Amino acid sequence: MAGAQLLIAHAVKLAILATLVGLFVTRRHRQCWSVTAYLVVALIGNSMTSFWPERFYNYHFYAGRQAIFDALKLLIALELSQKVFATFPGAMSRWRVIACAVVLVTAFAVVFGGDSNDGAHVAYEWQPRIVAGAIWILCAIALLVAWHRLPIGAWHYAILIGYVPYLLVFTTLLNIIRKLGWSVAPAVGIADSLAYLALILWWAWAAWRPEERAPAAGARVPERLVLEPTA
Repeated sequence: MAGAQLLIAHAVKLAILATLVGLFVTRRHRQCWSVTAYLVVALIGNSMTSFWPERFYNYHFYAGRQAIFDALKLLIALELSQKVFATFPGAMSRWRVIACAVVLVTAFAVVFGGDSNDGAHVAYEWQPRIVAGAIWILCAIALLVAWHRLPIGAWHYAILIGYVPYLLVFTTLLNIIRKLGWSVAPAVGIADSLAYLALILWWAWAAWRPEERAPAAGARVPERLVLEPTA
């Protein structure tokens, strides 16, 4: 692991720790258990590759970790949809149709779209398709929230606003490797690490941000009362 990558990895590690502590202090960890699990897995994987690179900084460990992340991405989308749409059956029904369609298309692309059976090509052939599916599912949640004007918690909002742009950057960088070859992998790795650090820093800020309290009912009523002149 190069010096710049190691430095960024340590910064990401500290940011993840800050996010996790903030989530437990503010009790937001219960609002989306899958994201909490995602952060724990990310912290463990980051520590293994940065502290023991000679053993874990290799393709096979990367591929295994990405498979776990792919499963967690699906869990994040499912849990967010359940939390956001649980009390809105109309939005939930539309969400299920969209999610099923996206999952089927993504599965078809992964199973039948590959042009190589070499395991070393999975990262930059299959991963962009899997990530694209996750992006569409998360975007569907955001679009349905906007379409139906549904209330959404601050932490759920931070997850969507942060994760979707990062996944777009991630899949773009993987496509760059697929087009230009592994010679650009070190530079792409640093770019991805910086984008991931930005995501975790955003989540850390959101995790520690105090909850906005709604004004008490009737608190501003006297200011709105206007005496109408009588005829």
